[in-house]
Amino acid sequence: MSKKLIKNMALLVALLALCVTAAFSASAATENGYTYTVTDGKATITAVDSTVTGDVVIPDTLGGYPVTEIGGTYNNWGAWRGAFLDRTDLTSIIIPDSVTNIGESVFENCTELTNITIPESVTSIGESVFKNCTELTNITIPERVTSIGESVFENCTELTNITIP
Repeated sequence: MSKKLIKNMALLVALLALCVTAAFSASAATENGYTYTVTDGKATITAVDSTVTGDVVIPDTLGGYPVTEIGGTYNNWGAWRGAFLDRTDLTSIIIPDSVTNIGESVFENCTELTNITIPESVTSIGESVFKNCTELTNITIPERVTSIGESVFENCTELTNITIP
């Protein structure tokens, strides 16, 4: 075999190994109703099943990994689904201090959500996070938040008290 062919094969094997490693490091797991992925030793919540209802305290660890993000995933049709999207059975949410990022549409259409506690650790709130949360009455945005997406409070008809330091 030529040196060029051997080099190309070695490169191909290395790339294949990298792809397999990346696939396993981001594979989804489920614990106590929360589906999550782990990347670089940090958990991201991507979905929540119907056993998580009412007054919810989001865990600070899943699978032994700190939960640093609440995000979502793409469904079978390629549409983005925030982790708690369309959950009309949630009344309050407490987010743990380990979370730094709340992704796009995470609590969108949670029409019975009245209260949410966002910790000081959060620095980013994505687009449409609380859109159509029609029963949400007050919210405090932590001082460390440096990024807030568009339409975050769209159609939050009962929201009368927004505190932004």
